[in-house]
Amino acid sequence: MKNVILFLLFAIQACFSQSGWVRQSPLPTTNSLTTIKFINNNTGFISGYRTIIKTTNKGVLWQPVYTEYLNYVIYHVDFIDENTGIAAVLHNSGAQTGDIVKTTNAGENWTMIWINTNKYLYSLDCTNNNTVYVSGLNGAFYKSTNSGDNWISMNLDSNKDLYSVYFLNNNTGFLLCRILYSGYYVLRTTNGGITWQQQVIESQYYSYANRFFFLNDSLGFIVGFNKVLKTTNMGENWSVLNYQSNDELGSICFKDVNTGYLVGNNGKIILTTNGGINWNVQNADLVEGLGAVVINEDGSVFSSGSNGMIIRSTNLGLNWSQQFSGSSFTLNSISFSDINTGYALGSSLINGGYRDLIKTTNGGINWLFKKIPVSALWSVCYFLNSNLGFIAGENGNLYKTTNGGDNWINYTMYGNNFKAIDFIDDNTGFLSGPIYKTTNAGINWVQKSTYRGRAIDFINSNTGYSLGFDNFNQIIIKSTDAGETWFMQSISLLENQEIYSINFINENTGFVSGGGNYGFIMKTVNGGYNWYIVHNDNSYVYDIFMTNSLTGYAVGGDLGSLILKTTNSGNNWVNINNINFSGLNSLFFINDTIGYACGKGGTILKTTNGGELIGIKPIYNFIPSNFLLHQNYPNPFNPKTIINYQLPINNFVKLTIYDVMGREITVLVNQKQNAGTYEVEWNASDFASGVYFYSLQVGNMMVTKKMILLK
Repeated sequence: MKNVILFLLFAIQACFSQSGWVRQSPLPTTNSLTTIKFINNNTGFISGYRTIIKTTNKGVLWQPVYTEYLNYVIYHVDFIDENTGIAAVLHNSGAQTGDIVKTTNAGENWTMIWINTNKYLYSLDCTNNNTVYVSGLNGAFYKSTNSGDNWISMNLDSNKDLYSVYFLNNNTGFLLCRILYSGYYVLRTTNGGITWQQQVIESQYYSYANRFFFLNDSLGFIVGFNKVLKTTNMGENWSVLNYQSNDELGSICFKDVNTGYLVGNNGKIILTTNGGINWNVQNADLVEGLGAVVINEDGSVFSSGSNGMIIRSTNLGLNWSQQFSGSSFTLNSISFSDINTGYALGSSLINGGYRDLIKTTNGGINWLFKKIPVSALWSVCYFLNSNLGFIAGENGNLYKTTNGGDNWINYTMYGNNFKAIDFIDDNTGFLSGPIYKTTNAGINWVQKSTYRGRAIDFINSNTGYSLGFDNFNQIIIKSTDAGETWFMQSISLLENQEIYSINFINENTGFVSGGGNYGFIMKTVNGGYNWYIVHNDNSYVYDIFMTNSLTGYAVGGDLGSLILKTTNSGNNWVNINNINFSGLNSLFFINDTIGYACGKGGTILKTTNGGELIGIKPIYNFIPSNFLLHQNYPNPFNPKTIINYQLPINNFVKLTIYDVMGREITVLVNQKQNAGTYEVEWNASDFASGVYFYSLQVGNMMVTKKMILLK
């Protein structure tokens, strides 16, 4: 019997070695994962939405080996031997087409194989003698006897949608089939797919590629929409097991003839210890649908599902730990109490508060969900130390924890929309939107101003600034008596512009940022009486964080992320971002070099060098006479190589690395540079061997060269 294993993708950090920033969330992915195949104890592959990922160390580290940036879903991957693998690709872009991709070097490179079909392909199965079967919609069924190089059409009637295929051996196989206007069937063949016999008719079987599970050649299972079927005679007969409910079931696996697991929607995990006679629901505090489950060789149980969720149990399902790191939902605020402990808050709007707050206790290596009492439109989290913290948001939601988020105390004040929190010390703090003050660590709050603003910042125990509205005019307000009274400092800084953030270096020098017609940063040097623009472009600027009197950062963006840095007290701001992420909403720096940013899609970025680009340096003082891109050296290389280029004039420079299929994999330079000769190092330790291209774009000119990574 051949073993098709559904394994799991462990969370790892995605490093952008030339950018100075490291992605910490979401990892490994927020996309649905479909099938996983291990070809030996160490090496395995996972396929899913737009990707195939490979591990060579039992799942500790995964890296992409095939990535498609269009609307493609790689529903199924399987291997004939340790080198030869096949994957079924569905084009989810409106046109009904399917493709096959193949590797002959253990996933290092993948080649598209033309199968000549205009039908969606959902499932495939490899036998051990170079024979491969693939199935899909409208009767799509193909067979290859030479490891996927050529395909024979064995299509069934076009009214049959073939969602899953599984072969026990060269002759005996199964199809999970939906017949139009009829229902769901299990079809069985004993002659390699030449003819099929209908075996089971059921009204509901949810379509999924991983529907079949065989413990051995005789004992097998099928999981349907809300039923489980069992065979003990190679699929000649099937019986319905006891478990029946309205749950949408995703996958099934068995450890032995007695112990098995079902997973399904709403994070449902169901265990049997008597071969399916009785089933018991396990609690994993999940809301994500689960579509795959497997028992590993060491007895560990893994399951994965929607939004990249991965869980693991080492005690046969009694307890589960989250392997997915981060969040897939927009994060609005990030706060660290020390170098290791941090929190990020968003708005999942999932009932029960299961997915709004994430926490790290190891400097962001792992981010795990912390349940909060309710799900709401949260705006801000603020932690004074590793135990004491607050979260606040719209409709007056305000909660406090004194044990690092394990439990929460409700201080909600309905009718308010809280946007910001700031504390002077462990006892004295402020809320913005309108302004409330506490002097006993949040036990009691007293309103001090009716102005409703987005931000608040205290420079010392007496002086603070906030934002507000007065007759629909946006204003800066100031307090000089520890927040007891507030007075208007500035009004209507810019027409049709909203201010999102405020940050002061001292009593005189401060900044505001925002957007409307354009994104902007403004500066004051006289305590907020007068303001002038120091930065403006198309991207909104949502947050500012000054680490000292000279150095500061700002983030924003809508379609893409914006990371700005100043080193001259905010007089000039430079975009230090050369990685493509969704917009960023919040910043927090622990010290001058270690900082975090969070934003859309659950993105969390970390820098340990102040966000500076790594590996770019001018190597000659003279100005060259012409534009030139040199061949990298060494070439071939492993894993580092040097790229030199010449600029005869000041210009905007972009240096990009592409894989052999023309997909952008990293950007080494993306900034304006002075005329000169530059040297850039690319560290390709995270990439597979193969041919790569590097392209230098300067203004309207572009030059591309080839290089070879040989590990």
